[in-house]
This record gives sequence, structure tokens and C-alpha cells, in this order.
Amino acid sequence: PSIHMIKANIETEVSPMVGTERQSEELVRFLLKEFEEDPKKIWESNMFGKTLHEL
Repeated sequence: PSIHMIKANIETEVSPMVGTERQSEELVRFLLKEFEEDPKKIWESNMFGKTLHEL
């Protein structure tokens, strides 16, 4: 058997802004409201089927 190693420089970006500008603004307002009530709760927000913490 042999082992093949490949070096790859990979960068990624998570951009929760989806849909129209108005929908994006509503999302930001919702997240800010959650953050004001409990700062740790923002990491539990569901985004694309996963929490922000998981992303």
C-alpha cells in the first residue's frame, strides 16, 4: 500500500446574507435581538440547518 499526501490551502467564508436586501436586514435584526437578550444564545441560532457554533 502507499500513502498519497496533498497539500491544499483552502479558505472559506460564511455569509448568512441570502435572499433580498430586506430579508437580510430582517435576519440581522433578529440576530441582534437574540444577542441583546442573551449573548451566548446567538451561537445557538439556526443557519442553513446548523447552529452558528457548528458553522
